[in-house]
Amino acid sequence: MALRNTLLIVLAVFLVAACAKKTPPPQVQAPVKPAPGSTLISPADEVFAALDCAHKPLPMLVVEKNTLSPNPAKPGDELRLSLVYAFCPKPGDKPETGTLTRSFSFKGKTTFSDVTRDFPVTPGRVAVEAYLTVPAGAEPGTYVYTVEYLSDAEARKRKAARVLSFVESQDVVLQKKD
Repeated sequence: MALRNTLLIVLAVFLVAACAKKTPPPQVQAPVKPAPGSTLISPADEVFAALDCAHKPLPMLVVEKNTLSPNPAKPGDELRLSLVYAFCPKPGDKPETGTLTRSFSFKGKTTFSDVTRDFPVTPGRVAVEAYLTVPAGAEPGTYVYTVEYLSDAEARKRKAARVLSFVESQDVVLQKKD
């Protein structure tokens, strides 16, 4: 009888333990993916002072960051294209607009090109995020990623003391898909 009572007590303890609330495992949050588009990081007056724009020819556009990730990449991967620029316009000028071209070339031939007309260049420090999926059939190798901006003022051949344009390039390695 004592053995039976002991077994019933042990069984009851196990049943109570099994029914007790369990602490859920900690949830791991995926990193937040920045939304595509432009975000003002620093206002124009801060950038004007930080870059000493009062003593430089204006307008002035400086590319501070131009990255691609992941690098290396594989066919089917989504590439994050990040660009940070600082822009000091002439006093009283409005934001510039122009044509932004992003392209990839492989062995000297353009394999992808994306053109955005009327792309605004806002005074201050601005982060620009964009995403691109590598085509499933892309050939492995080293590609050249190029970002080019040409201001509308330059495109119209407006007579100006200084016009805005830049070209930034970097390599991205595409590996075979596993």
